[in-house]
Amino acid sequence: MSKYFINNSCDIYKNGELMPPSYTRIRDGKEDFIEKDIKAIQSRMTGEVKSISEPCFYAGVKYDHFGHFLLESLSRLYKYKGDKPIVWLGGGPQFTQYQKEILSIFGLLEKKHIFLNSDTTFTDLEVIERGYIIWDTFLKEHSKFLRVVKKNVESPFFNKKIWISRAGFKTFSNEWLIECTLKNHGWLIIDPTLLSIQEQAEMFASAKKIAGIEGSAFHTIILCSDVCIDVTIFSRNSLGLNGNYLKIDEVMETKHSLITSVLDSSMIINFDFIFKHLNIDLNLFELNLQYEWKRSVSSELGRKLSKHEVIDKLRETAISHEGSDIYFALDLMQLAAKHRPDGVVIKSKVNQYQREIKKITPK
Repeated sequence: MSKYFINNSCDIYKNGELMPPSYTRIRDGKEDFIEKDIKAIQSRMTGEVKSISEPCFYAGVKYDHFGHFLLESLSRLYKYKGDKPIVWLGGGPQFTQYQKEILSIFGLLEKKHIFLNSDTTFTDLEVIERGYIIWDTFLKEHSKFLRVVKKNVESPFFNKKIWISRAGFKTFSNEWLIECTLKNHGWLIIDPTLLSIQEQAEMFASAKKIAGIEGSAFHTIILCSDVCIDVTIFSRNSLGLNGNYLKIDEVMETKHSLITSVLDSSMIINFDFIFKHLNIDLNLFELNLQYEWKRSVSSELGRKLSKHEVIDKLRETAISHEGSDIYFALDLMQLAAKHRPDGVVIKSKVNQYQREIKKITPK
């Protein structure tokens, strides 16, 4: 019987011989050892050397970042038979809420889990090939294991057009304006962090059309047995999309639209570029709004607006259009209120617009 030893550098020894790296990522054919992640694991491995005699299954590194947990930490579970404790290296001594939700989808949360906090010797440890290696490998067998969430006709997202919002994260300077315009064209603007993992996966399985700026939320697609056919992902910069999106699309054969964005120095993406790829024709009002916004942030030698100035601009733009499109004005003012909830004028205008809309809404 083989004897295994795992240390705080994520090295695995089998009968005293160092095994091939079990945690690396591969970029452009070269190994990437992600030193900062290893240091984070080492900082948690502070206990004394211990031994475990019962047979165990090695899952690997428990990354607490959503995207990395989904892609990397689950990468060996396609071979798990359900009969052994699951061993995790790194991360906290327990699962986060979203990790619990993901493991529950596969019926694995109630299994026995062992979180290593020290160098450990195993009498019997099952260590298998990873089914996913960042930027490089996605085994068909692993993909088949992951695809468990089906289309749900009862989902609030069934047959809907969805924009996955990156509000609160690094994004285009004018994403808020893109979102307001999409709402005018019947799209739902969804913050995935407000949904359960099951709800996110059902959204990707059930919607008619989904688009957004690249982010870990789009990795949830790998959990879907049914997948929305019409998905468009825009890169966050002009260098192109992270290679994981290309690998997932290739293996799942989804043929989604993966678009390299064209941005200016202020992180503004052109309306025409976005909406052309979404097959949406903008009216003159929408085109003029985009022009006025870009002109305002490009003034003063390209100076970027501060958050305070952006909120002021939202408020002013809403007021300037309250006579022509009260619904659009309310969208803008509510967005301003989200970032300045105590603004006197903003709160007053939100209440005013809601009263006016209530008057013209058929009972």
